[in-house]
Amino acid sequence: MKKTLYYTLKIGLGVYIAFFLADLLQLQSPITAAIITILSVNETRKKSIYISVKRFIAGNIAILLAFVIFYFIGFRIEGLVILLLIYIPFAIKINARESIISGFVLASHVLSFESISWSVYYEENLILMIGILTGFFLIIHMPDVEKQLIEYKETIEKEFSEILMKMSLSLKNLCYIGENNDLEDLEKVIKEAKQISYQFKDNALTNERGEYIDYFQMRLIQLYRLMYMRDHLNEIFITQEQAVPLSEVTQYISEIIGKEPKIDEVLNRLEGLKRHYKKEPLPNSRMEFESRSVLFQFLSDLEEFIRIKERYLNT
Repeated sequence: MKKTLYYTLKIGLGVYIAFFLADLLQLQSPITAAIITILSVNETRKKSIYISVKRFIAGNIAILLAFVIFYFIGFRIEGLVILLLIYIPFAIKINARESIISGFVLASHVLSFESISWSVYYEENLILMIGILTGFFLIIHMPDVEKQLIEYKETIEKEFSEILMKMSLSLKNLCYIGENNDLEDLEKVIKEAKQISYQFKDNALTNERGEYIDYFQMRLIQLYRLMYMRDHLNEIFITQEQAVPLSEVTQYISEIIGKEPKIDEVLNRLEGLKRHYKKEPLPNSRMEFESRSVLFQFLSDLEEFIRIKERYLNT
């Protein structure tokens, strides 16, 4: 709701400024400057600038094209139809669909003026520039979402820690973890955070603000690994003696989420647990064999969970 209100007030201010400036310069179509301002304001700075540049180029082409068409056929409405037949495919070709409306309006002014002159070209460009520059003025200030991203980050790390702690307790108590929607709900949260991180990056005028995108993508991949671990955990039927070491290392990882020490230390601890299980006597029954396999798979998934973070840190 706040975002909608902010965007609405910004558009209202832009319309007023554009109309005021165009009227102050005694241009004949100040409302067109206001319309172009509305079209020039987008959710992010990069998108707004990119679209504004294309709108300026396409707008000038529309004006010049109108000059040529009206010069040969006269100032007739059919000229605008011919212009659209040429201008629309051109705008689509250069990926400037958003410039079709503004270009057509500027071209229609040439018809209403019934004049092909530098003064008309100058006035239409003034209208175009007032709309675009007013829109640019409005996008200078954008809501700072970095604080929100940091809050998402803290929430996700807390949730990861709690999920791993639950898995540790399930192992220690040899209980069935059951069906729950914790991971699915967390998936939605991470995807929301990742979407906002794209907005954060696009509001920066450089390409150096993608760290949050990488971070949330890393956590999303880790989450999918946790889903595998949950499924394996529900299949484990092992003795207390076998479960305790795995429970302890799972608890250890839950306690260091978000403040991981050297990744090598964590991986070495997991490798030590693998060696511990390999030294145990071979299973004597099919059920024991299947349980041991699932336990080892859970441990491998836990190791991959850490290696995902390792690859993220390395890149």
